[in-house]
Amino acid sequence: NWPENVNRDQVLHLFTLGFLRGKANVVLIGNVGLGKTHIAAALAARACEHGHTVLCAQAVDIVNDLAEARDKPGFARGVQRYAKPALLVVYGFGYLPVARGGA
Repeated sequence: NWPENVNRDQVLHLFTLGFLRGKANVVLIGNVGLGKTHIAAALAARACEHGHTVLCAQAVDIVNDLAEARDKPGFARGVQRYAKPALLVVYGFGYLPVARGGA
C-alpha cells in the first residue's frame, strides 16, 4: 500500500535539522519500499554537511553488538558508540530476528 499522501512540508522541515538542535527523535514509519531509509540517509548526509557526527546502523546489529558486550568490561564503551553521535540512524526494525536476550 502506497501512502495516499505524504506531508511534504513536514518532510522538508526535517532537513532544517531542528530536531537535532532540540535533541528530538524522528521516527519514519511505513511499509517496505516507501523510501524511509532513503530519507534517513539523506538526513544523515545533511547532518554531516553541517558538521554533525552521524552513525547509521541496522537495529539487529546494534542489538547483537550490545548483547555480545553486555557482560564484558567494554560494555559502557559499546553503549557510548551508539550514544555519542549527534545523529544515530537506526534502520531495519523487524526485518531480521533478534535473540531473546537482545530483545
